[in-house]
Amino acid sequence: MRLATYNGEKKLSELVARFYRIEGRASRAVTMDAEEALLRANPQLSDLKTLRKGAVIVVPHVPEANDTTAAGPFELTSELIDDLRRILAQANAALADSVRAEVEDAREGTSLLKSREFKALADKFAPVKDRLAMAMQDVKVRLEQAETAESTRKRVVAVLEKQLAALSERLV
Repeated sequence: MRLATYNGEKKLSELVARFYRIEGRASRAVTMDAEEALLRANPQLSDLKTLRKGAVIVVPHVPEANDTTAAGPFELTSELIDDLRRILAQANAALADSVRAEVEDAREGTSLLKSREFKALADKFAPVKDRLAMAMQDVKVRLEQAETAESTRKRVVAVLEKQLAALSERLV
């Protein structure tokens, strides 16, 4: 049994053609056997429309078919590492955007709470003054949490990138 990745094929027969070399008189029956074996090993293949590109597929051995994935464990591993790098980059970008937005919101909140208008309101109404102090503390905590999240994100991404590079080097 081998592993491969889904490349966006529209039909199960396309996967069979990619994973197996089927020739001879009984090719139709062998193709059907290969399709059934793929479905048994990968129930998610019953609806290819819901499958995302890069999903891992188990390619079972079919006795009458020649497995075309047999020569490619390195290719699969390299492909998976590339996929992991791409996913890590996407996650990193999304997290960085999220942290930037949080920092920006916190800084805007600080500006607003320190504004002349808010201070004037706080001077006139004691309950506003108490709430203003609590709101300033909340904004300060949000900013600290965002800064911690940013440094953690950078550290974790650096470690993951280093581990992917080391794994990739071992394959060469």
